[in-house]
Amino acid sequence: YYVAALGVVYDRTTHRQRFFAGHDDDVRSIAQHPDGYTFATGQDGAKPSALVWSCRREARDPVDLPCAQLARVADAEGYMRSFVALAFDATGDVLVAMGSDNRHTATLWAWRNKRDQAPLASVPTIQGVIPAVWGVAVNPRAHVSAKHRPRDGSPDPSKTGEFITFGDKHVKVWRKDKTSGIWGGKLASFSDTKTFGVNSAVYLPVKGEDKAPRVLAGTSDGRLAIFDLRANKLVKLIRAHEDLGRAPSKRKPGLANTKGIRALLLLEEDNMLVTGGVDGRVITWALTDDSDDVIGKVDEIVLQSPMGPGAPPPMIRSLAVAFEPEPDVEEPASEMSTGTKNGTDVTAKVGAAEEGNGKKART
Repeated sequence: YYVAALGVVYDRTTHRQRFFAGHDDDVRSIAQHPDGYTFATGQDGAKPSALVWSCRREARDPVDLPCAQLARVADAEGYMRSFVALAFDATGDVLVAMGSDNRHTATLWAWRNKRDQAPLASVPTIQGVIPAVWGVAVNPRAHVSAKHRPRDGSPDPSKTGEFITFGDKHVKVWRKDKTSGIWGGKLASFSDTKTFGVNSAVYLPVKGEDKAPRVLAGTSDGRLAIFDLRANKLVKLIRAHEDLGRAPSKRKPGLANTKGIRALLLLEEDNMLVTGGVDGRVITWALTDDSDDVIGKVDEIVLQSPMGPGAPPPMIRSLAVAFEPEPDVEEPASEMSTGTKNGTDVTAKVGAAEEGNGKKART
C-alpha cells in the first residue's frame, strides 16, 4: 500500500515493514503486477510519473532490504498533473496510467523498454470536471502489444487490445483498431436506468469463445452492475451494499470519494466474487458456471470499527486473498486482507466449505 510519498510492504508474519522511497511527491495510485512481487505507483508533480518497483526478497537478503526501482515513466510535458489510476495488462508488459488533466488522458507504456520512454498511446478519455474518471481496468483476454506503432505510417501489425475507464456516471470501452492501431472509445449505455457513479470494475472470466465479454462494476450507491461489452450496455443490477459515504462533485471536486463498492476481487478458481463496501461489509458471491453472471450471496463478514461500538463502520477500500497450504488439510486455507479508509488492515482466515451444489466456497 502507499502513504504520502512511500510505497509500503508489510509482512504480517514478522510484523516488519519495507519501503519504496523513490517518489518525490504524494502517491495517488497503485497497481499490482501479475507476478505478485512487482508494483507500480503513480504520483503528483510538475511532471507526474509512475514508478515500477519490486518487493521481491530472497531468504539470504536482509529483512529490511529496500524495494528496488525497475522503471520510471513520466508525463514529460507536465500536462496531466497526477497519475490517479494504474493497471497492468495480463502479460505485465504494458502499464495503463490515468491522468488528472481536464481531458482525463490515458497513456499506455511499455515500461520495460529502457530506450524509448514515449507512451505507446495517449488517449483523451473524457472531457469533464476533475475528477470524472476514477479507475481503469484492462481486459485480461485481449492482447495489448508492447510495441510502438511504426513511425513510417504503415499499418500497426500488433493485435487489438481493450480496456475500460470508469467513474462519474459512465463506463467507457476502449479498443484498438487492428488496421490503423488507433484507440477508439465508446460509452456504455445505462439502458433505461438512471446513471450512476462506478467506483470499481473487473472483467468477468466469461467461459466460451462465442460469449460476449462482460464487466462487473461496483456502483456509488452500493449495487453491482453487469455490462455486456458486445452490446455495450447495462444488462443487470444487483442490490449488494448500503448507500453510504460521500463523493466528489462539481461544487466540491476535492472531496474524497468514500461512496459505494470500492473493492472487487475475483476468485477465479472458485468461480466466486468478493465485494467490499463503505458499509464495512465483505460479501462473497457465487458466479454462474460460465462466469458471466452472479447467482447470489454465499457469505458475509461485517467488520467492526476499531473506534468501538456506535462508531461508523470501516470504509473498505481494498481486498486481497492469499492461499496458503496448511498441514493435514485437503483444501488450502486462505487469508483475506481488507484495507480500510482509516489505514486499518483487517485479516480474516478463509476456509473451504462444501455447498449444496457440490462447489467449494470460500468464506
